[in-house]
Amino acid sequence: MDPITRIAELEAQVREVLAVVAAKDATIADLTAKLQAMDVRLSAMQRRIFGRSSEQLHDPGQQVLDLLGKDPLPFGTAALTAEVTAANQEPVVEAPARRQPRGKRLGRLPEHVEVVERVIDVPAAERIGVDGRPLMRLTDEITERLDYIPSHYRRLRIVRPVYGRPFTDGDVQPRVVAEPPAFLVAKGLPTDALAIQVVIAKYADHLPLYRQTAIAARQGVHLSRSTLCGWVEAVTTRLRPVWDAIGAEVRAGPYLPAPGRHAHPSAGHESLRHRTIMDLRRPRCRALALRANARWLLAT
Repeated sequence: MDPITRIAELEAQVREVLAVVAAKDATIADLTAKLQAMDVRLSAMQRRIFGRSSEQLHDPGQQVLDLLGKDPLPFGTAALTAEVTAANQEPVVEAPARRQPRGKRLGRLPEHVEVVERVIDVPAAERIGVDGRPLMRLTDEITERLDYIPSHYRRLRIVRPVYGRPFTDGDVQPRVVAEPPAFLVAKGLPTDALAIQVVIAKYADHLPLYRQTAIAARQGVHLSRSTLCGWVEAVTTRLRPVWDAIGAEVRAGPYLPAPGRHAHPSAGHESLRHRTIMDLRRPRCRALALRANARWLLAT
């Protein structure tokens, strides 16, 4: 065999061996990194479960075991370095707090609550001393309790005096009367305070309208559910400008909150069960939003 050909074959074999060695080195480095990451996370999880309260980590997202994940370092190099540093640090033992003396622990009442004084005095006959002279008021024993006034309905009677000349023609001297006040429910029974309270109880306190009718019935005020629905509609109609402003601010951004049950429009991507936003810059996302009955969010 020609020596030059033989040398060329040997060089090719050497290159193949070097390529195999480099691939194995890369595999070893990858497995080493995975092993280090898993050791750190297992140590953190053990300290979280079995360690003392002062040694536990406060961020539960840092102890997620990604044993089958594709990325051995899902939190990045900085997070791994922080975990290694936290694992190697000695636990800081804080000085025990000074215990409060045992006794009645009375909560402090808020300062903005209205204060109503109720004086409980002794009878006048008991304020006479043994020498027959009246006793002096030296001091007061003051205790505070948190009181509650149950909500109740009342009739607001609006009186508008009418001024004019009796027994005269209205064209000569027209009658003068104040304009009636404006209410959220123009033609109805409630004042603004009652209508707003119904809306707050329904949406903030999660109190359905049928329960509100039962509460009113206990006080002798019988209100149908359809009546309360009309009040809620009147209040929400006045809030339409606020609703439009919020919608305009949401539509001004490039992303839109989307329901998690719809599939991602891009092929090859997972479901939106763990996604919360949609990229409106993508035509297929806009089409998906339309199919999800979100036309009002995309309106200009």
